Amino acid sequence: MPRRSYVAEGWRLFHDAIMRAGAEEDYYPPDEPELKGRRYLAADFYRNLSGSLSDLAIVDIEKFGNRADLVKRAVWRWLRKKAQIEAGDTWRRLLRLRNRTQILAGFSEFLANRRYLGGPTYEPANPASVVRFGCWLIREQSLSETSPIESVLWGLALIGAEWRDKGRRGYCELCYRHSSPKGRFCAFHRQSGQDDKTRSQAYVRYRKGRRAAALDEEQNGTNRSFAKSPLMDYETGCQALATILFPMIPLDGWNQERKVLVDTLENAPRVLELIGGSKCFSLSYEALVERLRKHVDPYNFDDFMWWATVWHTEKWLELEATPSLRKRGKGKTTQALVEKAVEMATAGLAKGQIASVLGVAPSTVSTWARRYSKFREASLPVPESSASTPP
Repeated sequence: MPRRSYVAEGWRLFHDAIMRAGAEEDYYPPDEPELKGRRYLAADFYRNLSGSLSDLAIVDIEKFGNRADLVKRAVWRWLRKKAQIEAGDTWRRLLRLRNRTQILAGFSEFLANRRYLGGPTYEPANPASVVRFGCWLIREQSLSETSPIESVLWGLALIGAEWRDKGRRGYCELCYRHSSPKGRFCAFHRQSGQDDKTRSQAYVRYRKGRRAAALDEEQNGTNRSFAKSPLMDYETGCQALATILFPMIPLDGWNQERKVLVDTLENAPRVLELIGGSKCFSLSYEALVERLRKHVDPYNFDDFMWWATVWHTEKWLELEATPSLRKRGKGKTTQALVEKAVEMATAGLAKGQIASVLGVAPSTVSTWARRYSKFREASLPVPESSASTPP
């Protein structure tokens, strides 16, 4: 079965994000059984969030009885017909592009012939940046064009290509952070797809995370402080795109959120050091959140409740810094091999010969020579004076 086009997938995702951002009407099924589980939308809210799209499509939402599925199909019918008539080349080209790389490359060519002013930052490597730019093309840039259909098509294609295969996001299996899209672990505990980090460093972070999670379970049993909830995991994944495209801003302009966040950071020395120290207090709330997002939880797209994230981070870093209760002793097997190696070295055998007899790597014998003084003494050459025969 062929996959749907990225434009169609982008419209599905964009519509669902509008509904999840607050346009969906909530009702109690037992009180209204005649609705039969259908989804309904608030017309004004839907028009506001969809920007120019519902107006351009001239869709009478009330005529469809505010039925979300009927409105969704009506807009798509208009979009497909309008694209074939006014932007046939772009429409056919987007239908031919079959993966994210091709979509982003095609959009780069499209951008080369355009000059957009006032739009959000576009960073192809950042999923949130790509879908935000696509949303801006649909809701705002299309209003300033005589033929808006091209911007709408590319905006939907960007959302579809970026979010179709990796829009799902939940919580890390080890810590409190959000997981990478469709991944089991967060950006700090996954070992695949590392950017500018060696695999060995990623493995060290993973091992530290495993150890911290085990210590958390040892201290709290099944009620782990950092255990993820399956329900919250599902909701977080479903809500991610709506959170990115339609962020909420409080009436006081983040003043209260910033005060609580700064107060929490003052009592979280490890996190404060991680993000650059007290000089960060001069930043605006948005800039402070961006810095926390970069160093603490890259997949937390929400702008609220970062004080709680800081608190969780401080507790997690305390766990990682807790010394292990287990002490590594000197293994009996290793000690037995070292004793044999000492005897062989005393008898005059070279390190390579010792390694061959004991069945270990030559580097292991060299490590023993550095670590154990008795091995070094046995390996020292015998001075000529003591080796000469007595008269």
